[in-house]
This record gives sequence, C-alpha cells and structure tokens, in this order.
Amino acid sequence: MISDLDIRFSAMLEPIHCAAAMLDPQTKGKCLSDEDRMRAMEFIHSIFEQHPIFKTESKKYLNQNSKISYYIQVNIVQDLANYLSNEGYWSHRFLWDVEKIQISPLSWWKGLCGTTALSKIAELILTSPISSVATERSFKTFSDTHTKKRNRLDSKKASKVSFANILRKLVFLKLEINYVTVRAQRS
Repeated sequence: MISDLDIRFSAMLEPIHCAAAMLDPQTKGKCLSDEDRMRAMEFIHSIFEQHPIFKTESKKYLNQNSKISYYIQVNIVQDLANYLSNEGYWSHRFLWDVEKIQISPLSWWKGLCGTTALSKIAELILTSPISSVATERSFKTFSDTHTKKRNRLDSKKASKVSFANILRKLVFLKLEINYVTVRAQRS
C-alpha cells in the first residue's frame, strides 16, 4: 500500500513543484530525491528558453550582441549552482538567517536577491498558481449562472450575476464563521 502511495505522490509532483521546493531558501530542495532535484534544475533552465519575458529580453539584446543571450543563460546556471552551494553572492551568512526573521521565499528572492539573474525565474515559479482549482470554481459558478433558463444573458450581465453569487457565498460564509465564533465564546 505504501508503494502505491509513493507512486501516486510521484505522479502528482510536477517539475514546477520540484523547482519551487528547490528555490525555497529554508529547505533548498533537501526533501527532494536526486531525480526530482535534476527535474527541478532542468525546469529552471528551461524557463529561460520558453518564457516570453526572457524571449523578449533575448531578442532585444540579440540585435545588439548575439552573445548576450548566451551569457544570460550561463548566468542563470551559474547563479543556480552558487545558490545551491552557498557560494558567490549567496556566501553571505545574513541571507541564510531566513528561519530567524521568518520571511517568505518570494520576499527573500525579490528583496534580498533581486539583482541576480536567478531571481526573475524564482519570482515566476513562486508566483505561479499551484493548481487550476480557482479557475474551475469560477467556471462552475458561471455555468450555474448561465443555465438553459438564462441562456440569453450577455457576457457582461452573466459575469455580474456570477460575481454577485460569489459575494453572496462569501458573506454567508463570514456570517457562519461569526455565528460559530460567538457560540464558542458563549459556551
């Protein structure tokens, strides 16, 4: 049974999750297997080639000097190696006092390491949505609004009705939480 759970867990673990774990300054991916660490590094490296931000930057510099794109890519790989081994920019002890000051990984990358080539990739990975649940939930709310009876609603009115339904649910949830809190305080 445990091996089934391991198989299921490894199937759920995507390269972006491995990369996020590796870019967390508190753990630096120590919880990852060797294979997952390699997947994380490959994913971080592949973002440079695939993400539109880096493609635009590369094209902008490519017109001036064709070697600049290569140097940016090399800097990312060097930064990753230095980050994982606490060398170069990351050799300063105060950067690793994260546990003491309890700073989020995103704030750490933006605030303390924002000048490094790796920081842009870290920001992209750490701000990516974890799952599509929020999107699926909004589509569900919209499909509840736009039914067979209300199929003549234009998109503006349908989105307003969906928004009102979401607010209504949030208000009821807040009222329910307040009610439970008051009852708990009275007992």
